Amino acid sequence: MTSAKHLLKIIKLPPQTPLYQYLLLEEALLRESAHSYIIMLNGTNRECVVSGVGNKPHEWLNQSYLHENRQKIPIIKRYTGGGSVVASQDTLFVSFVLSKALVPQNVELFPRPIMKWSEKVYKPVFGEQFELLEYDYVWKCDAHQEEHSTKRHVHGAGITDSVRELNEDLLEKEFFDASHNMKHEDKPDHSFVSKKFGGNAQYMTGGKKQRFCHHTSFLWDFNPHTMNSCLVIPSKKPDYRDNRTHDDFLIRMKDMQRFTSRDHFFELMERRFREMANGDEWRDHVEMTEETMEDAWQYVEKNTMVGTRYIDPLTGEKIEWEEEYL
Repeated sequence: MTSAKHLLKIIKLPPQTPLYQYLLLEEALLRESAHSYIIMLNGTNRECVVSGVGNKPHEWLNQSYLHENRQKIPIIKRYTGGGSVVASQDTLFVSFVLSKALVPQNVELFPRPIMKWSEKVYKPVFGEQFELLEYDYVWKCDAHQEEHSTKRHVHGAGITDSVRELNEDLLEKEFFDASHNMKHEDKPDHSFVSKKFGGNAQYMTGGKKQRFCHHTSFLWDFNPHTMNSCLVIPSKKPDYRDNRTHDDFLIRMKDMQRFTSRDHFFELMERRFREMANGDEWRDHVEMTEETMEDAWQYVEKNTMVGTRYIDPLTGEKIEWEEEYL
């Protein structure tokens, strides 16, 4: 007798959905639903700071600036770990809210094994210059070219259709090429300069549920002034950062010449998930479908263990914030 397939639902939130709503929904689906989800959001509605559950404001935030601008730039304490980030209309979000049944049996529900698995999920979309380094998704830039191009700003809008076709060909090739070269040593290669464009955090449930969330914020673009004004360089930072400023440490996805547009990135992500659903990893036990934010919101109303909240930049205490709800 064939067992029932596990239901995997893709939720594509409307662009500019408030990030607070995104995180409320994601947390509720993790805690209250038995299904698995891929959640995607093409930019949030305003600039905001999102802080990991264990972050202390004085270690991560420019408290005086955020206090002065508290009516314009809210701070959200999320329910997952990780550091603090600035999000905006130019930040792209992808979340995996999955049951253990959707990852290989040898992948344990701990942050490092889950991130190694997620690296393999993303690799065909981003290509060979992409890798997981320490706990970040980075883009490997040629060190010599980087040294001579620091003043050059390449705009993603200038990418041609031939790049789109090339990337789709690469996606096809890399998905089916199980022997593609991936580095897992997490040691910097000095012939490249590694620049961060994706920040990650995880949450694993215990007990019988065996579920996890792995979510990523991708920098399609960012404002260096806002980044430097809102955040301080934390005392605990990746070794590969090497005391670089935010502007030197980060790269914009639109400058990577991998995607013709933000929509192109999400198209390739959805295609990747559907290929996984039809491939050896998921085909026999996963059924993929789509769901709207409105239909999924029922779980937010059921969730009584809400860790996502707005906080005061000085005290870190929970505060109320006027936001548009469903």
